[in-house]
Amino acid sequence: MTDNAAMTIPFGPHRFRSTVPCYVRCRIPYPNRLLALGAERCGLERASPVLDLGCGPGQLVRNAWEQIEGLRGHFERHVGKTLLMGRLTHGAGGLILLSAGAVRIPFAAFFWFNLLGTLPKSQLLLLLGY
Repeated sequence: MTDNAAMTIPFGPHRFRSTVPCYVRCRIPYPNRLLALGAERCGLERASPVLDLGCGPGQLVRNAWEQIEGLRGHFERHVGKTLLMGRLTHGAGGLILLSAGAVRIPFAAFFWFNLLGTLPKSQLLLLLGY
């Protein structure tokens, strides 16, 4: 078995420098209506902060900043509903879990709501043969 240290890719601060300008120039922008719909469906307000990881140069957050600035307040009001939705959906799940950690929701709430959402999802996937 190979040592994990040997497989670690060294950090290169300029590794993607040549890629970013092409990405910014060629990427189709997100429509404002899509951003508004996403904020509405997630119950986000103007004061909701947002975490944008692994999403290019952060263009989504810069374009939607006025609509989604208060993630902490959202989690304070809707922690259970949001975590359950994250557990039950594949697409939004990772982002919701990262966001929950970023705003430091209480560990007990994080644990129990994730367990509550994981059990039925796992049972359904097992019944479907996954």
